[in-house]
Amino acid sequence: MFPCLYSAYSILYIFSDLLSPFLYYVIRYRRRVVRNNLKESFPEKDDNEIKSIEKKFYKHLADMFIEYLVLLKLDAKKMDKRLKYKNCELLEELYTKGKDVILIMGHYGNWEFFTHTGTKTKYIFSPIYKHQSNEYFNFLIYKVRCKYGAELIEMKNAFSYIRANQQNNIRTILVLLTDQSPVTTRYFVDFLNHKDTPVVEGVERIGKALDMAILFGDVKKTSRGHYEMEFVSLYENPKETKQGEITESHVRYLENKIQAQPEYWLWSHRRWKRTKEDFAKVR
Repeated sequence: MFPCLYSAYSILYIFSDLLSPFLYYVIRYRRRVVRNNLKESFPEKDDNEIKSIEKKFYKHLADMFIEYLVLLKLDAKKMDKRLKYKNCELLEELYTKGKDVILIMGHYGNWEFFTHTGTKTKYIFSPIYKHQSNEYFNFLIYKVRCKYGAELIEMKNAFSYIRANQQNNIRTILVLLTDQSPVTTRYFVDFLNHKDTPVVEGVERIGKALDMAILFGDVKKTSRGHYEMEFVSLYENPKETKQGEITESHVRYLENKIQAQPEYWLWSHRRWKRTKEDFAKVR
């Protein structure tokens, strides 16, 4: 069924148009989570504004599901037509300087599409990976993220992996999605009107210890199935920063993006399910 459809890529969005109302009205996929997250994040917006964002989000969510199927099929050259990059020369400059990179991204736009980024650089492209409990789902995620030559690495092994590469003069881009709820952390910030939001501390800890340049992958959805990412330099020399400065900076950058176009963030994620007190109990 799908092979013939892939030859006419845009036709797949007919399925997305059907899937979106099904998710929203019929099975009501995480409607309560999405509604609560939006209301708490945008208390200044009325019910009509919240519902408008909500419906746009489910439309985008359906698009992402279709795009995931597409990603399983398309090769790098075909993906070149779907993805555009800005400021690639920044990567070239850092590579020439012998700097390793931490590329920060959020669950914004379609983050899975950008496993393709590794085809645009001399760096080893290494997204952080978490093993999924569902083995079939885990297989699909692993297959997609390794599709274009990426080397997946678990967070617990990230430091030793980068350090070993440095010792062997292998330059690496470590990719982190920093807006997920961490297992443990010492960093808490105000984020989308939520005080004491826990933040992954690996960016600051690893970046400073291994002197890695900190970049933000600024993703924009330009049309259905088409995205653009700009490489934005946050810190080239992280060791010169104050404690917490890097974390505050990348959180603010993502927050501003979400506030500008909130429908492209993953609102169905239970981002604030754990409190600061919960993390204190784990220590």
